[in-house]
Amino acid sequence: MKLILSHSHIIFRKAPAVKETFAFDCLEDFTFGELKDWPDAEAFRATREAHWQSNPMQRLPDGNVMDYSVWAQSYPEYDFVNYLFTPPEEHPEFQDFEALLPKADEIDICVAPYARDQVGLWYTCAELKRLGVSQEQVRLIELPDRAAEIDDGKVAKDLLVNANPAHSKVVRLEWERRCSFWDAATQRPKPLTQALRASMTADEVNAWAVLEGRMPDPKTGLSNLNDSLLAAASLSHAFGKWVKMARVIGDAMVIAWEARDRVGAGVLQNELEALARREPPLVEIKGEGGMRFCEVRFTEEGQALAERLQAP
Repeated sequence: MKLILSHSHIIFRKAPAVKETFAFDCLEDFTFGELKDWPDAEAFRATREAHWQSNPMQRLPDGNVMDYSVWAQSYPEYDFVNYLFTPPEEHPEFQDFEALLPKADEIDICVAPYARDQVGLWYTCAELKRLGVSQEQVRLIELPDRAAEIDDGKVAKDLLVNANPAHSKVVRLEWERRCSFWDAATQRPKPLTQALRASMTADEVNAWAVLEGRMPDPKTGLSNLNDSLLAAASLSHAFGKWVKMARVIGDAMVIAWEARDRVGAGVLQNELEALARREPPLVEIKGEGGMRFCEVRFTEEGQALAERLQAP
């Protein structure tokens, strides 16, 4: 049996059927939120579950919250949203990642140059090692920038049927080094050792810089994304009046955007709602659910801080 683990959400919709092959997309983004409690798997999962289930993007149409999961089945195609709105007899068979893992003879891990992929790879190596997977079972497949946009399904087909897939590079997996990066990530703000820093590729240097940027500034308690959200709210003129949350988040995505750091709308909404839960709150939020249903405005404290951050 073969497993394909993707951190770049490969599109398998047009891929051919291949027996005893399953693919999973990583739903997690470990560049956000606390990574404490590792290597206690149960405590670590509880920390991450609490972080993501506070995100309004996890709320389902029936009012419940999606179960927390790191891996989602993507091949054979399994669309959770369609699952909610189709009769039981039409539901695809769902495969559990950890149940399949002991049966796998081969495991391909696919990563692109983005920070999310790189940090996700560090976690995946540490987690597979914890679960007893042998390094000899695993290959690392490096996808180029914007690989999923090369062709809608061609990348997926190559990954399924070719030993050396096109548009990618199969390399030796440096297992222990990636595990060491993950351990270092979970121990921030403790800095990297000089030896680890010297071993980094350019993509890994960028991923670590993204992680460090997420750490709160000692002076304000805000991360770089919090700063971008406050700047976006200022740009959207949220001083004393309500503005659409979607507008603030859209402006923040422009302000915070970096080529190798893909910041999703759901993450930014989660960060914005956290600013509303601070003491004292920096913004107020009106509405419930997704960002298109909500509005935002500054509190007095938030406006004062935003103005101070923008001062030359």
